[in-house]
Amino acid sequence: YFLNAGTALVAGFMHQAVAGDGNFDDKAVQANAAVGSTTISLTNGATTLAKDELENGYVLFYTAGTPSTLLGCYPIKANQLEVAGSATYKISLEGSEGLVTAIDTSDKYSVIHNLWYKVVTWANNAAPTARVVGASVRIVTASYYGFLQTRGICNLLCDDGAAFDPGDSVTGGAIGSATDGYKDNSLSSNDYDIEIVGTSCNVGSTDDGAFVFLKIE
Repeated sequence: YFLNAGTALVAGFMHQAVAGDGNFDDKAVQANAAVGSTTISLTNGATTLAKDELENGYVLFYTAGTPSTLLGCYPIKANQLEVAGSATYKISLEGSEGLVTAIDTSDKYSVIHNLWYKVVTWANNAAPTARVVGASVRIVTASYYGFLQTRGICNLLCDDGAAFDPGDSVTGGAIGSATDGYKDNSLSSNDYDIEIVGTSCNVGSTDDGAFVFLKIE
């Protein structure tokens, strides 16, 4: 179950989470917080946040040293409305336990949105810029909610540049299509950082539909 972003999603294509945002990466904790705290003050990285935009996302705390000491990863319950230019925003952690390790203003944090918040199709002639989160089985109107398939037999469009054979690993191709995950096992240097999303079940011919067993979840 996901929220579509501002463009309609086409059936038979895969889609990705919202790309990482530097405004939420490696920023300072704004106020000390003791063990058990559930409301945390964080640095606003020059962005505007809608109320509860970060709901069901995650926050990670760590020390500023090299290497960092990890201080905990927590699901986010809510965040306050925040406008660009303000120095601080607050989040509420899910559950009643709160922090299991105290944090202070010398520590850092990073945040990611819920992976199914404002899902998009990645650009033409480009690899996904975030985790592939599922495939649409029908057209989904812009800014509407819908369902994505994440596991099992799925019909996907085969990339126009890379057909695949039964049993091949499959990754994201151009504009949400499916392509051979290992380029017929040639294993060039670019193959090590791709995300394998499934396994092909038949011959995937260029620009045709193909059966893929998805393994995203």
